[in-house]
Amino acid sequence: MTWARAWRPVLALLFALSATTPAAAQTPESLLRSARRAEARADPKRAAELYEALIDRSPQSRLARDAGRRLGWLQARSEGDYATLAAVERMRRRRGELNLAAVRELERALDRTPPGLARREGWALVAESYLALEDGEGAESAFARLEEEPEVAPEQRRHAISGGARALLLEGRPAEAWRRLEEAELQATALGERVAQARRTQIGRRICLTWLGLFLLLNLALGRTRLLRLATWRRALSRGRRLAGLYVVGAPILIATLFDEAAFDTFAWLALGSALVLALTSATGVCLAPDARRPRMLLAAGAALAELSVAYIVLAELGEVLSFGA
Repeated sequence: MTWARAWRPVLALLFALSATTPAAAQTPESLLRSARRAEARADPKRAAELYEALIDRSPQSRLARDAGRRLGWLQARSEGDYATLAAVERMRRRRGELNLAAVRELERALDRTPPGLARREGWALVAESYLALEDGEGAESAFARLEEEPEVAPEQRRHAISGGARALLLEGRPAEAWRRLEEAELQATALGERVAQARRTQIGRRICLTWLGLFLLLNLALGRTRLLRLATWRRALSRGRRLAGLYVVGAPILIATLFDEAAFDTFAWLALGSALVLALTSATGVCLAPDARRPRMLLAAGAALAELSVAYIVLAELGEVLSFGA
């Protein structure tokens, strides 16, 4: 028992040495496998050392050529003694469990590292991660940092500008996104078309909201104080009118639901908006004299435009339409 206890440290040391075979004692094949494992665990510095050892061991072999390509890729991103690349690779391996804390951790790490290719790729990864998390402000800032990087390639700069436009679009700022694309002459792209559609939709939404506001003022001007009376609304929402309104707004919902259940939400919001417009129009109509022909025509025209405005806003918000016209 005493002998076994005395030799235990020696046996443990021998086992540890056998488990950590130095590069000089490994075959080219095992060196390549070890280097790939080092890359898989985001240890580019160790991977580069192993690739160099393989090339020194067998410089004319096919494995050495493969190792040389990987070594060149790693050395091009070796700023900060590979610390930047290691941080970026760890983040890439976490894309399946992406969260804001991890993205901000990489962002802080990039702030502390020297400029270079790995840092530029890191800013692009941070920006795209923010976009995936629907954080437009964070993405816009990261794309701006990428654009400001020294020695940024033209392709990377275009990616930064396009990414910044996507971030602005996510924030609901299509006009600014369009200006960015226009300054870089990138408006004639698929992204440019998306931004242009979003601009048209935003303008259309503002026009519709403006008209709905004017329609409300028109009703107040025509109905005046009578519009605020309970008796007016009782007449406007009489049983016959309620049944007619139910048919007008309920029939489309029923038809849409039978045709496609996914369309229920869209038509429900359309019905609600239409019901409000019809109720207000009916109440104002009760306030008008029977022979007030011109005010009634003006009210009818305003109600029709209000219905169209409600429809446009609902469809635009739910993503069913983006714009009218090119």
